[in-house]
Amino acid sequence: MALVALPVFADTAPRQLASWEEAVELFGKQSTDVQIAAEEVVRAAGRRRVALGALLPNVSGSALASFSLLPAPAGEETTAALFGAAPYQTLGLVAQLAVIDVRAWNGLATAIDAEKATKLSVSDARRLLLVNLAQSLLSAVAAERLAELNASGLADAQSRLNLSERAHAAGAATSLDLARLRQDVALAKSQVVTANETLRQARETLGLALGLDEAVTVAPGFQLDGLAARVPAACRAVAGLDDRPDVQAALARFEVAHRGVLDVKSQFLPSLAVRSTAQAFFLSGQAIPIWNLQAVLTVPIFDGGIRYGQLRDAKAQEKQAEARHVAAVRQARVELERARRGIEVATDSRTQAEEALTQAVLTETLTRKAWDAGIGTSLELVTAASSVRAQRLTLALKDYDLLRARVVALFALSECSP
Repeated sequence: MALVALPVFADTAPRQLASWEEAVELFGKQSTDVQIAAEEVVRAAGRRRVALGALLPNVSGSALASFSLLPAPAGEETTAALFGAAPYQTLGLVAQLAVIDVRAWNGLATAIDAEKATKLSVSDARRLLLVNLAQSLLSAVAAERLAELNASGLADAQSRLNLSERAHAAGAATSLDLARLRQDVALAKSQVVTANETLRQARETLGLALGLDEAVTVAPGFQLDGLAARVPAACRAVAGLDDRPDVQAALARFEVAHRGVLDVKSQFLPSLAVRSTAQAFFLSGQAIPIWNLQAVLTVPIFDGGIRYGQLRDAKAQEKQAEARHVAAVRQARVELERARRGIEVATDSRTQAEEALTQAVLTETLTRKAWDAGIGTSLELVTAASSVRAQRLTLALKDYDLLRARVVALFALSECSP
């Protein structure tokens, strides 16, 4: 009795992508990683505005109403009011402007450099997220193709088994031949089950890369061959390694760390501010105005050694940032070289896989002819058919590996600002 073949995987994802442009648009709207990165830029802009506020005039107002529980001595209301012994009211306005404040100016420069570093980091994060999106898309398409090939291989194995069963009924095949072909069908079914689950996971991974909690597949009309040509539309090519956003971000963070050293050093310097105070005392229906102008000089003298400890910490952070910049340059150089080499490796691997498939098909054809002529064995037939299935799967993977290598190489020297 023939084994019943598994049905071809026909599960359809609720959402389909028609083009790379649609994927990028959906990614920009739905991806939580993109939203988090965008808010980092907003936070950096907010910190820059806070730093600017320290250099702008600071104005505050106050109002006070005092009520005495004991009566003031007769004829001494004014003196009593000054000591809180008589009811009175005051209105005050205080304005202060930093004239010479090295630390505040350095703080503003630090915030500007930090905002620049954040924007570059976000650009690099977006580049990596788009690389992940492209790879997830390719993995989903590759999983679709592998599922189809495994289903086709199962159909071929089932067809051979059916022929063998009829031959066995006619006495032209042995029970051993039948057992081997049934074992081949069972193996093909196992591969179909595994491929179908891999396809489901690939669709779910693509959905997560797009910022969705549902599986996503690629529409039948998706032009995969032109993907590598359309990918750069989401980013901008840079001139060289030093222009990569991750390298520039590491350099900007080093500059921020250097500003941190200057910030601690500025705490040793005096600061000068201008303060103006306007007040009005209201006592017994009479207003007493007071207006003065003050120059405030602040000279740091001794703080128990806090600044010296902060200076050592800041210098250590500066050296760490410098080392991270050097490491980023090295990492980027290796990634770029690996990406360029990956295209050559993927091309050679695909060529070899194509040659291996040609030989496997030829061997399977000759083995089938020998089997039909009664010369070959069932073991040879099963082995040749399994080899063809394996080589077709390998060639399909190599096709997508080559396209993936081209996409990665395009992103290796690119800048992906929103």
